[in-house]
Amino acid sequence: MKEPSYKNKEIEDCRYLNLYINDKVRNIMGDTLTEEFYNKFIATFKSRYPELKNCSNYMTYIDKEVIGDVNKILDMYEKLNKVINHSNPTSDGTCNNIGKCLNIYMSFQSKCKNDNESQLCNALETFCNYYLFKSYLVKRCEDDISFPSFKKAKEVPQDQDGSPNLPDPQDETEQDDLAGSLQMEESLDQDVSSSNSSNSKTITAISTTLLLFPSLFSLYKV
Repeated sequence: MKEPSYKNKEIEDCRYLNLYINDKVRNIMGDTLTEEFYNKFIATFKSRYPELKNCSNYMTYIDKEVIGDVNKILDMYEKLNKVINHSNPTSDGTCNNIGKCLNIYMSFQSKCKNDNESQLCNALETFCNYYLFKSYLVKRCEDDISFPSFKKAKEVPQDQDGSPNLPDPQDETEQDDLAGSLQMEESLDQDVSSSNSSNSKTITAISTTLLLFPSLFSLYKV
């Protein structure tokens, strides 16, 4: 049974907030940031901001490399959406963002070789699906750029007579899941905007604290 959509939205908001805090704290602390320090730092925030109690299970330390990968993927979506949302992307060089997306995408090739099933590689596959889903808008650009999947094509099972054993067309569960995934990516801009709005007070408070009370870091250094 699927959880109510509002619960899923709350989880995504918490994950976004956790990524935001990790990124801001790392910008200040640099390579000296450790998981132990971050946990102490978050404990301090929890005591100051009761709003964070609903996000307790998602306020965790994120490795520097993971943050970098997430930011790269978000950057790809941002660049692609500039093309998608533009009324005439060929008029001002907006189409150049597609090539920039491809460069970022291909930088992950070594991490996703051998049909890697990591969250990162699955996120890249989701981006590919989103790109294909929006291809009718991307095709307005002159360059025909494609994003190769890093996953191996799965073989279609065959019957004894050698004919392909296709799934029952009445079984639309898998198709519905894919459509739901694409619909979620389609509204990416709205989701990010809504996420920012729903956590605006908390984020603003945290940002203010990070700027006005840098002594917090020295108080909780390991």
